[in-house]
Amino acid sequence: MVLSDCGTIVDECWRLIPDHYKTVGLGVFAIMPDHFHGIIIIGGSGERPELRPTIGNIIGSFKSAVTNKIHTSGIRDFGWQHLF
Repeated sequence: MVLSDCGTIVDECWRLIPDHYKTVGLGVFAIMPDHFHGIIIIGGSGERPELRPTIGNIIGSFKSAVTNKIHTSGIRDFGWQHLF
């Protein structure tokens, strides 16, 4: 599949998640023309529970990074579905 400019940004930001959250791994994912599916693996059993990221932290950060990069690239016709 050839990704659009938005799809390429989604792909880049998704793959960077483990760089930002050391206890998070990524499973399979699929970028579709108008939506995205991905599996997040949250580990870190040795960490204090209050330091482990929540799914909300991870997805919120991911969506924010994607939105900022897309808007910075000049694409204005982009938005996320509410929630996740």
